[in-house]
Amino acid sequence: MLFRLVVGFMFFAHGAGKLFGFLGPGPFGGTLMTVVGVGEALVGLALFFGVFTRLASLGGIIIMLGALVTSHFPKG
Repeated sequence: MLFRLVVGFMFFAHGAGKLFGFLGPGPFGGTLMTVVGVGEALVGLALFFGVFTRLASLGGIIIMLGALVTSHFPKG
């Protein structure tokens, strides 16, 4: 349960950062950034409160695979 709360908080914090400009060019910095930010925030809330955790985890996996392919692989 503690792991679910921590992971949920981290997803929500990163999503909120993308949405409100803490981690990027500004509030709603770009279309993809906005979509990913909303997705991360929703995944985080769902995991934190224990609602649809399996579906939320699948969404989190998809978001993290997208980050891996678009951001991490090109940097080596």
